[in-house]
Amino acid sequence: MKYRGNVYKSENNFLEVKETDIVGGKYRGCQWNHKLPRHVTQLRPKLGLQYRGVSYCTNPTMSNSVDSNTNVAPINNKSRKVIVCEKIHSIHLENMRRNLERRIKAAQEENNETLLLMLKKESLELELV
Repeated sequence: MKYRGNVYKSENNFLEVKETDIVGGKYRGCQWNHKLPRHVTQLRPKLGLQYRGVSYCTNPTMSNSVDSNTNVAPINNKSRKVIVCEKIHSIHLENMRRNLERRIKAAQEENNETLLLMLKKESLELELV
């Protein structure tokens, strides 16, 4: 490489890249294409993380091989989403029931009969779900 009469050594690129057909744009009238790595390493997520009782995986680490010490049953994304949605739904219903019980107690303390009737109807609807 040469710049303003000075010669520089080019550093070896440790990552093998190939030029793609994806056009990146034009620079000084010349078209340039994106370059992508030839070998992409597999990402392995960290297991066993929990937040408020719900387990999740994040911050994948670079790995070229599968760790034989982890005994994790493979779950496809669709069934994992269904499991998480069902769990969220049940937690939401439990929170709504707890909130309704609190509101019923407050209505009983105030002797508000119309509010009590409305809350009992709401509790019957929640029992159906």
